[in-house]
This record gives sequence, C-alpha cells and structure tokens, in this order.
Amino acid sequence: MVYYYLTKRNPIIELGLSKFNAISTLKSGIIIFAEMIAALIIISLGFYLTGFSDTQAVQETILGLGALVAIYVLIVRVSAEEIFFRGFLLNFVSKFSFKIKNKLIKQNALFIGVLISTAIFSFAHVGYGSLVELTGAFVLGMILAINFAKQKNLYAVILAHFLYNLFVFSITLMSWFYYE
Repeated sequence: MVYYYLTKRNPIIELGLSKFNAISTLKSGIIIFAEMIAALIIISLGFYLTGFSDTQAVQETILGLGALVAIYVLIVRVSAEEIFFRGFLLNFVSKFSFKIKNKLIKQNALFIGVLISTAIFSFAHVGYGSLVELTGAFVLGMILAINFAKQKNLYAVILAHFLYNLFVFSITLMSWFYYE
C-alpha cells in the first residue's frame, strides 16, 4: 500500500481488481483452470515417463492440514498469492523494466515481468520439498501470469488458482481414502 500511496496510483486498478463481471470472470476462470489441468497432465506424464516422483512430501503436507487451515489455503492464501505475484509483482517488474534505457529490455518488459514474477512464485513453493511441485508451480504460474497480463482481470486468475488447488486437494484426499 505504501508503494501505491507514494506513486499516487490506484491500487484497485493497478492490481487488476477493478473489472468484475461475474459471467466473464467465471468463463475466463474455468478456461484458465482447464489450461492448468492440461499442463498438470503433461507435467505428470513427463515425470512419470522419466520414472521420477517426489510428490510424497506434497501429499503429506496437504493431508496434514486441518479443515480450517485447508480453507485458509484455498481462499485466503490463493487470493493473497495472486494479488502479490500477479497483481503487484508482475506489474511492478514490468513497469520497472520498461523504464530501463536498454531497448531490448524495454520491448520485452511485460515478458520480463511475467518471467520474474513466475520464478519467484515457483520459489515460494520450495517449502514442499519437491522438484515436481517447483516445476508445476513454475508452469502453472506462467499460465496464470500470461492470462493476467492479457486480461488484466485478477478475479479470473484467483478463481482458476482456487479451482486448481481445490482439485489437487480433492484428488489427494480421495487417494488417501482409497489407499487407507
């Protein structure tokens, strides 16, 4: 908030929270979610074909969450991550990159913002202790960042991220019940 106060910018507009149309947000969110599921399938297949799997730590983390913490992760943390990584960081890095005198950097400012914010988003998932998780966070973060950069609608990205996490939580819980 200090950044927006000092720069005299409207945080609601800058963060991509000004446009809310329920139908448009729902459609866009579901399309982004479908893109994320397609990417998940490709990533999973790639790791499966290499024989590499280290997702046990992620599954244990998810199963160790209590109901209230799971709700927090699904709603509050997803919203906070999207507001910070897409709404703030992507925009901030893009605008900063655009101000650099180098023509190549200036021409690719948005791409640089997408790439840096996605890399930091991926790194924020290092606590799971899984290369598969880091790879997934990077690819899925890239999908979220590109969609946000195109649409400037953070609501659709938040919805897609929420649906994706809900899907992963549900699959993890169902597999736990099945194998227990």
